[in-house]
Amino acid sequence: MQVALSLIDFDPSQPRRSVDERTIAELAESIQTHGVLEPVSLRRHPEAAGRYIVNRGERRVRAARRAGLETVPAFLDDRVDPFAQAAGNLHRENMSPFDLALFIAEREREGYSRAEIARRPNKPRSFITEAAGLIDAPAQVRSAFETGRVGGDTRVLYQLAAAMKKRPAQTVALPEGSAAITRGNVDAILGRPPPAESGAAATAAPAAVRCDSRRTTTTWQRFASAMALATSSI
Repeated sequence: MQVALSLIDFDPSQPRRSVDERTIAELAESIQTHGVLEPVSLRRHPEAAGRYIVNRGERRVRAARRAGLETVPAFLDDRVDPFAQAAGNLHRENMSPFDLALFIAEREREGYSRAEIARRPNKPRSFITEAAGLIDAPAQVRSAFETGRVGGDTRVLYQLAAAMKKRPAQTVALPEGSAAITRGNVDAILGRPPPAESGAAATAAPAAVRCDSRRTTTTWQRFASAMALATSSI
C-alpha cells in the first residue's frame, strides 16, 4: 500500500538517535531516480487515528521527503520490538556504538538483564558488557569518535572509555588533542606493556593495526547479522 508521508511520524523510542544527513541526501538522490524500492514498516499511531509510526525505514522516510515524494510504499505491523529495530539499524551499519549503548541502557530500564539482551542475537554477554561501557562515557570520548580520531576500531573506543573511568587524570588530555588515538595510546595509559617488535615484526606493525581494525569491524558486522537473523521471524 502507499501511505502519505504527511501521515507518518518517527518513533521517539527508535534505538538509533543520530542521523547522518550526508547519507540521507545520497539516499534521496537514489530515490529520485529509482523510487523507494523497499516498503517501510509502519504501525498504527495509538493516540492519533489515521496516523502511523515508523517501525523500520526511518531513513527511507526522511530521504523520500527530501526527494519531494508525497507517498511511500509501506506495510502495517502493529507489533513493537526494539530488538528488531536495533537489528535493522546495525545490519545497515548506521547505528553508532553510542546508540547501541543507549539501546542497552533502555532495555535494562525495561527489566532486561544483559544476559537476556545478549541472548537475542546469540552473542556472548561480554560483547554487551563492553558496548555498555559507553553508556556513561565522558563527552570527550564521543567527540573523539565523531571526529574520526579512533578510526574504525570500536575496540579502541571501548578501551578509551574504560581508561577514562579507571585513570581519569592520566587520560583526560588524550581525547582533547587532535592526533589519532590508537590502541597503543590507551594501553600505555592503562600500564599494559607494548608488544615486542623488532626487525620484520616492526615493519609489519601497520598491517597488524589494519588487521585489528578489520577484525573489530567484522565482529560488529557479525553481531548485526546475528541480530537480523534472531529477529527475522518476529
